[in-house]
Amino acid sequence: MRFRFRLLGERMKAYHGKDLTGCWLDEAFPHFNSTSAPADFAVVAERGVPSYRLGAPLMTYEKAFYQMERVFLPFRNSGPSVEVILAYTIFR
Repeated sequence: MRFRFRLLGERMKAYHGKDLTGCWLDEAFPHFNSTSAPADFAVVAERGVPSYRLGAPLMTYEKAFYQMERVFLPFRNSGPSVEVILAYTIFR
């Protein structure tokens, strides 16, 4: 299962140092598949339940952050399958 950025907010573009809209996460972050993030996304996509995490950032950024807090929220269109995962992240 692969995930991509459908849309990226201005602050996230600044954090990443570039616009990753449309990019696959495993291509944007070469170490993505070696973190717990793919499993977190998969749980949200397959079970349709939210995911919450507080801790050190898993991905690399242009800026130094010591902590991130994020939530993944599943959204369905008209069927039983999750079509979009809304991710909201706060960096400290």
